[in-house]
Amino acid sequence: MATAYARVYVADTMPGKESDKRPSVQMHVRPSGPRIMGVAPAQQISDHFHAMLDNLPAWISVRDSNGRYLMINDYAYEHVGHLTPADSRDATIGTVMEEMFPAGLSEAFVAADTEVKKTREPFYYELEIPDKSGDMRTYEFCTYPVFGQDGEISGFGRYGLDVTDVKRAQRERERAETLFRTAFDHAPTGIGLTRVENGGVGRFERVNPALCAMFGYSAEELMQLGPLALTHPQDRPGTRESARALLAGEVDTIHRDRRYIRADDEVVWTSLHTTVLRDDDGRPGHFMTQWVDITERIQLEQRLRYQADRDPLTGLLNRRAFETLLDKHLGEVQMTDGRGALLSIDIDHLKRVNDTFGHGAGDEVIKTVARVLEAHVRSSDAVTRLAGDEFAVLLRAADADGARQVGEQVVHAIAQAELEFNGGLAFRPSASVGVTLLGPELVSGKEALVNADVAMYQAKRSGRGRAAVS
Repeated sequence: MATAYARVYVADTMPGKESDKRPSVQMHVRPSGPRIMGVAPAQQISDHFHAMLDNLPAWISVRDSNGRYLMINDYAYEHVGHLTPADSRDATIGTVMEEMFPAGLSEAFVAADTEVKKTREPFYYELEIPDKSGDMRTYEFCTYPVFGQDGEISGFGRYGLDVTDVKRAQRERERAETLFRTAFDHAPTGIGLTRVENGGVGRFERVNPALCAMFGYSAEELMQLGPLALTHPQDRPGTRESARALLAGEVDTIHRDRRYIRADDEVVWTSLHTTVLRDDDGRPGHFMTQWVDITERIQLEQRLRYQADRDPLTGLLNRRAFETLLDKHLGEVQMTDGRGALLSIDIDHLKRVNDTFGHGAGDEVIKTVARVLEAHVRSSDAVTRLAGDEFAVLLRAADADGARQVGEQVVHAIAQAELEFNGGLAFRPSASVGVTLLGPELVSGKEALVNADVAMYQAKRSGRGRAAVS
């Protein structure tokens, strides 16, 4: 007797069905003639085939056209055998689903068969089935038609995967994404997700409402821009350098104070935190940045610094700030062999004004002299009220003749100022001015002020209301 051999055929298309349909499976195991190269004995193929099905981590079963089980693999019986009256896998052969499973589960399987009969195509669905401990497991099933050689449905196959862990991970991921979206969209600080483009900062991919309010643009408008387009021109080099350091892995996070230009052209100061988001392979894809509006804080700091350096009555530099500025200028003079001049101004007879008209009148005289001094120097020069009725002026680039000329102009301008006290009584102030030149021989600003004071007292001794040079 000749040995029986078999061939296994898997067809993508069934007779009478187009090739673009979902693939159905058709298997034929049939005796063959004499053995040919590459064809194994039928029993060997059958053993290997069943071993393969039993070892698959998936539910595999096959039923005939009457719905009776022809085969169920070990995985399926292991996971649902506790739901059946069968005491072994072999005992399931020849039974129908109504005999195998509880009503709810068998009805779902029958409904899938009905759909397959109607469409002659695989049907995909999802079911929850309790495991041995009673915990529900989620399965994704495919019931598919098994066609005979005549092209008619001769049975049904079922393939199922336990996707409980996948679904749980998906739900957790969706929950995390929901939490992220909620935190992102409702955060009181501005948050933006920016693409990495051309090795640097690209356009926004996502922005939250707080960022739109901070910069004065709609979300659609911001999406057409990027942080670099909004950055203050003086801060753009720093932004590019921060992006380079992040992408190179030199730092994990950037924390900086940066200025941006709003849609209304106003400057907004921000404190930002930026990190780079990388994919599983470590490639950078996005920058995540959080912006906090610190404009009010910066403005307050600027006001405090201004107030710390200013005389409250006149708004001029106070003595401390002026001496710092004067020392800095003298350092530059010593390094460059430069020049400059210092004027010391003292209001004549201010005490008499206070005693006659009151301290309010004296304050008006002081403010008038301050305005005259500011009007007669360049923006690069500096004016200070040292104390009481004493003022000083730093002329950064004046020579001896120029400094004397400025001193005389100041004396004349102060004398031309006219104030009215006590219901129309006119008063014209006067001042004595001392001028000293600044050179590399001077050690400190205090020494220069002493020299200017010496010249100023010389002007007073000479009759007041005039300038003198030391």
